[in-house]
Amino acid sequence: MSLRLWLAFLIILVATVSCKPNSQDGIENPENILFIGNSYTFINDMPEIFTGLAELGGHEVSVTTLAKAGYSLMEHAEDPQTREVIQSNNWDYIILQEKSSLPFLDLDATADGISHVMEMAAAQGANLILFLPWAYQSGFPEAGLEDYQAMQSKATEVYLDLGRDFRIQVAPVGFAWQSALEQDPALELWSIDGSHPSLLGSYLAAATFYALIFQEHLPSNQIPESDSADVEIINMLGEIVAETVLGTPGKWNP
Repeated sequence: MSLRLWLAFLIILVATVSCKPNSQDGIENPENILFIGNSYTFINDMPEIFTGLAELGGHEVSVTTLAKAGYSLMEHAEDPQTREVIQSNNWDYIILQEKSSLPFLDLDATADGISHVMEMAAAQGANLILFLPWAYQSGFPEAGLEDYQAMQSKATEVYLDLGRDFRIQVAPVGFAWQSALEQDPALELWSIDGSHPSLLGSYLAAATFYALIFQEHLPSNQIPESDSADVEIINMLGEIVAETVLGTPGKWNP
């Protein structure tokens, strides 16, 4: 990860302090958002990047993260802390991120995990969003998915089916990730392990949630002027996310 890219992201996050509207600017009511997942969610503090984008866009949000390394949704459902956190607030959105390998090895376990968390959240009236992830950089041969493209195609198919089955929205992070690589194969979206996201990958995930929840383009016009090529990359990703989420809205809704 280049120093320039780090600085580009710092520009975005620091700008939230100066760009945040005050109370008389007609800001919306706060959105209470809960991220449930594992390291795909908490690495690089993706929910915090989402919060910074929301503030840049003039949205007041209250974001909570419940993410534990290696956890599946069923493990969350069996953890008393999950029920306590879900019942502790009137959530507007609850985002569900499954253990990355599980849908390919035991789809029934994924479905059971979603079902149990949905049951916990039913009384809250929250909008549930299913996190469609990116595939591994080298695919998942153990599940018969020999390369990235095969795994991503299968992931998109599986998560869209789950979204329809449970009648919940799907956040097409992995689909936007694939589109970004098609436009620029040199993008460093994965970390060195080929599974977890780089900072840029986490930004892409946060940007996808921004577009899906607020149904608008990212606030790139509030990024300070810069000659950095990394800001151009950020703007390019914003366009890809907008095209993915806003260009085909019916694809991601139940």
